Amino acid sequence: MDRLITIFVRNRMGGPINGADIRFSVGETFLGSVNSAEGRGALQVPGKRQAITVEAAAGGETQTAKLGPSQDTYTFKFGNHPVPQEDRIPLLVGLLLLGAATTLAFVFQETNALQTQIIRILVALGAGAVGSVIPGMLNLRLKFGTKLLITAAGALAIYVITFFFVPAG
Repeated sequence: MDRLITIFVRNRMGGPINGADIRFSVGETFLGSVNSAEGRGALQVPGKRQAITVEAAAGGETQTAKLGPSQDTYTFKFGNHPVPQEDRIPLLVGLLLLGAATTLAFVFQETNALQTQIIRILVALGAGAVGSVIPGMLNLRLKFGTKLLITAAGALAIYVITFFFVPAG
């Protein structure tokens, strides 16, 4: 029976590392190697189930793991691999929106309904963008009366919380 072994290669933030070299062997016998695409590589190993040694190399660092006969997946985590710049874009956009909302809140002496709504939207969008880069999960189930139910998770839940709940005024 053939065995499909899937290896994941991640950076310190849990993001995929593209282009990592993954090598598979049994004892001293080399089985094959793959170049990770989207932080994942897989190899079909023919024959009986046995312990397999997997080696992953990324950014000048190499790690090795031994998979038991019943283990078909493994995740390597590389701490020195840089986080891609595009992973920081939501944080920067969120901070920019929060800064704009704060500036507008202090610029307007007396806010009208439209200005207040724009500031609330900017705060909610900014909080949602910043929340999208925070690891973990937030689930929200919000019920308004008997007819309206909002269910959201992650960054969308943060947006809903900051948009619908008005701080004490």
